[in-house]
Amino acid sequence: MKYGYVRLGAAAPSIKVANCAYNADRIIETIQKAEAEECDLLVFPELSVTGYTCGDLFLQTRLLESARQETLRIAESTKGLSCIAVIGLPVADGANLYNAAAVLFDGKIYGIVPKQNIPNYGEFYEMRYFTPYREDGQDRQLSFGSERIPFGSLIFDCTCALEGLRFGVEICE
Repeated sequence: MKYGYVRLGAAAPSIKVANCAYNADRIIETIQKAEAEECDLLVFPELSVTGYTCGDLFLQTRLLESARQETLRIAESTKGLSCIAVIGLPVADGANLYNAAAVLFDGKIYGIVPKQNIPNYGEFYEMRYFTPYREDGQDRQLSFGSERIPFGSLIFDCTCALEGLRFGVEICE
């Protein structure tokens, strides 16, 4: 953050549906490019790790596990960088599957924010796969890899190069 301003970037790299490793490579390349351009906060489309149009593949454990592993790899790739990245992925929590966003910085996942307003009309039939998140006032954490990650409607307080910045994440309907 320079002079009280944040350099925000929005990226939409070319991805392949359900090819999480390929998509993670594109996301990592894009984060590195944004870092070189002094971007402070970089956002990616919803479900950027898997692709939005996976359909019934969202119900496959193999896809969900691949998305989890690749998200951990993307997070690790941010170690030592000053750019915060927000990426989209499907996240399972018990019997529920959420369309979610992960906030990544300096090698860690700082939080996972699930989508609350799920469209279910016209060409959108996300409710077939995803559960809308309902805030219950509890501080929740989700097991993700070997760590417990804050999960829910979160406000992120930056204690990094962007000290003083507070932001939230919302995934569109």
